[in-house]
Amino acid sequence: MKLKNILIVVKDIEAFVRKLENLYPSIEYVNKLMTHSWGQRVVRFL
Repeated sequence: MKLKNILIVVKDIEAFVRKLENLYPSIEYVNKLMTHSWGQRVVRFL
């Protein structure tokens, strides 16, 4: 299976992560919520 990248832009990333975890409690993260040195906040999941 080939994995695809999808970009989702949200205003409140913490709320997005909470909703994601509530809807999909067994979610598999590539990396949990993190902030890059240039300020971009990202979460990566499968």
